[in-house]
Amino acid sequence: MITIALHEFPSAIYVGLEGELNQKLWDQLLQRGTIKQIAIKLELPVRNIYKYKEGNSGYPLKVLQKLLREANLEIEKATIKTQRDGKQLKVKLPMELREDFAEFLGYLFGDGGINHQWGVHLTMNDKEVLHRFDALIRKVFGEVERKEYDYGSRMTFYYPKILGLLLNQTLRIPKSSKVESDIEIPEDLYESMNQEMKRRFIMAFYECDGDSKQVRIIQAGKKLDEPPRVLRQIEAMLQSFGFATIEIRPSSVYRTSKYERRRWVLNIRNMDEKRKFKELFSFRKLSQLNIGPRVQEQKLA
Repeated sequence: MITIALHEFPSAIYVGLEGELNQKLWDQLLQRGTIKQIAIKLELPVRNIYKYKEGNSGYPLKVLQKLLREANLEIEKATIKTQRDGKQLKVKLPMELREDFAEFLGYLFGDGGINHQWGVHLTMNDKEVLHRFDALIRKVFGEVERKEYDYGSRMTFYYPKILGLLLNQTLRIPKSSKVESDIEIPEDLYESMNQEMKRRFIMAFYECDGDSKQVRIIQAGKKLDEPPRVLRQIEAMLQSFGFATIEIRPSSVYRTSKYERRRWVLNIRNMDEKRKFKELFSFRKLSQLNIGPRVQEQKLA
């Protein structure tokens, strides 16, 4: 498990404290001196100090850290936002990245992403999955505004810049094209994953990019001669569960406006391992798949 403390948040964020918590901070600070004395000691403008005390302005992260150290106070909740975007994320501190986070990440790496404006999104034709993604965000990160875009055959849930900034600058999750960034789980996160975190990551990823008729994952890759890094990570996760017949093979080549790219297929060759995969990882997408006797194995592979 990895935790994210307040000091690890992006330095550009602004932090808000609810009324009682803000009052507690200033009650403790004013036991140590006057507003002017605090301002001089911490090298902060007196005018700004009054704004923070009255709750009329969010705290720049570095300023709040100075004030918390001076007050010898730790906080367990706050609201965070960017300077120019009023949409806030209500967080509990420290954030704990456990099983729910791993499942969230599986959806994000599958049919979701972080766009060039830092917005976090998931696009699906399955409303149940979309609402599951939304619930995971609220459990892991906190309360945040959501926008919905209905395109008829599919729907997008979209979240504000503050969430994308947190994921990118604190956790190093790439933004924009996942193919071009050759996305993967950052090493420290990957190394911290227990078996249940791995299981839920694969389960969520499969709901997005897995095949519903065969036990396989098809993924576009940046390189023509090397599989996407996330498929290699999934292969290693599956091996940790005892799967021994995993195969990643090249598939069709396609062209973008600038480059040639290749699709890759992660497949499990053994029939018993196909059944094991279905039991372990897929509670929805493969629910209707009837894996028959061994004589069908060649047909499914």
